[in-house]
Amino acid sequence: MGFKTILVIASLIFCSCKNTKSRNLENLRNEQLKELSDTLVVICNGEEYRLEVDYDQESKSKFIRVFNENRIYKRVKLPSQLDYSGFSLNGFLKTEKGFIVSVEYGSINYYQKEFYFQCKQNGFNLHQIRTSSFNKRDPSKESVQDSILSSQISLKDFMFIPFLE
Repeated sequence: MGFKTILVIASLIFCSCKNTKSRNLENLRNEQLKELSDTLVVICNGEEYRLEVDYDQESKSKFIRVFNENRIYKRVKLPSQLDYSGFSLNGFLKTEKGFIVSVEYGSINYYQKEFYFQCKQNGFNLHQIRTSSFNKRDPSKESVQDSILSSQISLKDFMFIPFLE
């Protein structure tokens, strides 16, 4: 689940709490949002991986470029806003075992997805996807779903489109 979504959920759940708790929660959410980054360096099996956002002038497309030891390891095309209304990359977040890629999209039906990659023997694998969604006409009915992949997908084979609704 994205940190922005956590902010929405937490504010809905805890809105009846005391002001002190609300202020502490808001401070926590702001700190989590600050941790999202447009670039990220992570280590897996002693090798350095660097993720960054790239804009290709020729194709007018955005990509996530993943470098492994300063060589391009993978380019992941980001869907355009024409493909998925309002599509946006929120950023990357380093985790204890790997990293998260956070995206959001939608108009009336809003989605936020977090793609959890873990360091494995063969490099990074997608092992979990957290989806938060709600209808903007009734945001109090937010749905959060964690999907653990039964067959993990190598970062080398990853694409966004099959995982977007």
